Amino acid sequence: MARVLIVDDDKNIGDVLLETLTFEGYEPIYVEDGSAAMNILREQHIDVTLMDIIMPKQEGLQTIRQIRKEFPEVPIIAMSGGGRVGPTNYLTVAKLLGARYAFTKPINNEELLHAINVLIKECQETHS
Repeated sequence: MARVLIVDDDKNIGDVLLETLTFEGYEPIYVEDGSAAMNILREQHIDVTLMDIIMPKQEGLQTIRQIRKEFPEVPIIAMSGGGRVGPTNYLTVAKLLGARYAFTKPINNEELLHAINVLIKECQETHS
């Protein structure tokens, strides 16, 4: 069972993603900021990380840089609802920093699940 780390300060979004991913057969883990995400990555094997960009404690762009440095093999999917400058700017930077996919909120579940499946399949092919 693939383990997906959800990093988002909005508990409602976290709960929806937890429910969706559990229903689809994944093992989701939810945390509310980048610092907590790094702790999980250091303690457990994670197959894919879903990273919100705008968070109050440790924000997503900083966390993406840190993940790329410490765990370059872990694929990242960035997500953002915007903020003052809109989601496109943040998501473009997230991809430049190493996110494989970038989605604006609200996220289309089919597109998100497809991206997760692609990334997990690529990782399995790399390790076999």
